Amino acid sequence: MEVRSIAEIMLQLHQTGSLTVPRVVEPGELERAMWEIASERELEAPGSPSLHPRVDIATAAWAATRLVEGARCLLFRDIEEGDVQAMMNAPAPNPPDPVRAWSADLAFRFLPDLLHRARAVSEDDVLSHALARLLAAWSLKNWPTDPFIAAVLTDRDPAQPSPNDPVKRPWLVPVPSFAQPQSPS
Repeated sequence: MEVRSIAEIMLQLHQTGSLTVPRVVEPGELERAMWEIASERELEAPGSPSLHPRVDIATAAWAATRLVEGARCLLFRDIEEGDVQAMMNAPAPNPPDPVRAWSADLAFRFLPDLLHRARAVSEDDVLSHALARLLAAWSLKNWPTDPFIAAVLTDRDPAQPSPNDPVKRPWLVPVPSFAQPQSPS
């Protein structure tokens, strides 16, 4: 069974736009990876870098873990509901505010697409509800009066998938299993 780190998965997502998620994940060097992603994103953010909020890496790492675990729960539907709830409801290190929402957005910018995919499988399951709660609590749209967040939202592509849109592939793919089938003796 292949084990990949959440750090590797997040770097891949930001570099290629796709997630390859194994059944088992570990954190890896998650804080380092989130710093790297934050540094790259700094170049894309509107306005002078001196006006950008400082990234809360603990919040960014927490959000990355929720995103990857959510993708894992979507792909591997045999994960027990109680385990899904425990993974998705793990508390954030700090409550949401504009700076922390910006930090969480390093991962949660992909959350609307994951939620769309989860709802395509089941509108009314634990995972869909948990992803919707995360999106509602951490969306940058919650802070439209913050000048920096308002500038980010203006620059961002407004197109979000609607529940009736077809799910595009291969944004989210499982790591292929290389186990050989057993032949009867």
